[in-house]
Order: sequence, then structure tokens, then C-alpha cells
Amino acid sequence: MTADAQAALRRTMEKYSIARFILTANDLDPIMDAIRSRCTVYEFEKLAEFEIVEKLREIARAEGLAIEDWVLYSIAKESDGDLRRAINRLQGIVGSCRVD
Repeated sequence: MTADAQAALRRTMEKYSIARFILTANDLDPIMDAIRSRCTVYEFEKLAEFEIVEKLREIARAEGLAIEDWVLYSIAKESDGDLRRAINRLQGIVGSCRVD
């Protein structure tokens, strides 16, 4: 998030102090202190590869996709325990393979 975007978010958070915002980030360092101080930080453990593969299988089934296990395991390994990264990678792979 750019510095300008963070400044705008900060102003919004100040103006609407009763509102709740959910921010996700892999690294807190780039987030300005004024925003971080208004947040409760939850740190999550990395997921095991098999957990990511199971979630990707579930998504593939729901989307009617036939994807071989080796592809799912490859995505899981590449994601380094980050399910969000794995889902984005799956989406990118499927999107690049579709012909409309």
C-alpha cells in the first residue's frame, strides 16, 4: 500500500473510529505506525503443504476443475505455507489456461 493510500486509510480510520477494518499483510514493516497502533495484530502459523493441497482440492472441486495432484503439491510448496498466495497462484494458472 502506498504512503498516500495509507494516509487516506488513516484519515478514514480516524473519522470513522467506530468502524472495523480488517487488513491482511505478510509484513508489518511497511505499514505506518499510525495505522499499526490502531490495529490488533494476529499472527498465524504457516500451513503444512498437505493442508494447502486439501484446500486447493476443495476449491478445484467447487469450481469444476480437474487438476492433477502434482500441480497442487507444486503450488503448495511454492506458497511457503501461505494459503492466500497458493489460492492466488491457482487462480493465475487456471486463468492463463482458459480459452473463452
